[in-house]
Amino acid sequence: MTATESIDGELRAALDRESLHNLLMAYARGVDRADRDLLQQTEFSDATIVTGTFNGSGNDFTQFISAFIPDNLDRCFHSIANEWIEVRGDRAVAEAYVIAYVSAGGNDILTGGRYVCEFERRDKAWGISGLTFVQDWQNQLPASFETDGMYEALDSRGCYGQSDPVYALWKPA
Repeated sequence: MTATESIDGELRAALDRESLHNLLMAYARGVDRADRDLLQQTEFSDATIVTGTFNGSGNDFTQFISAFIPDNLDRCFHSIANEWIEVRGDRAVAEAYVIAYVSAGGNDILTGGRYVCEFERRDKAWGISGLTFVQDWQNQLPASFETDGMYEALDSRGCYGQSDPVYALWKPA
């Protein structure tokens, strides 16, 4: 193997890891915004998704979670960190730490865990072929969301679907 081939391989792997990072970010955003279309872009319909709330195919997960979240949660937020991604040709594996916050039923629930993921490249595009949530810890406290005090004048609030302020940036020209 020449130095150029080695550099090309390392560059390809770095670009693949960046693509997989972006898939994880889109997956979290898709869940948080209950965005069915975005979730469908991140995972293959035959993916295996195991979250506890839902265990089944990617297609069924997308349909379920995009309805479950707005129907059952007041707020939903995921943060992904400490990603470890290993690319193996057209397959990859990853572990990504997750902190998830949800507010429901008068409670704030903060959960820490990890996404253990499998990815595949099909037709030159990466997608999630398997995702399992591993729960490591959880806290539950009375709901604390406030709209007064220093936030009283703030009129932009996160919400589900296309009404969320971020979608104004993604409207087609």
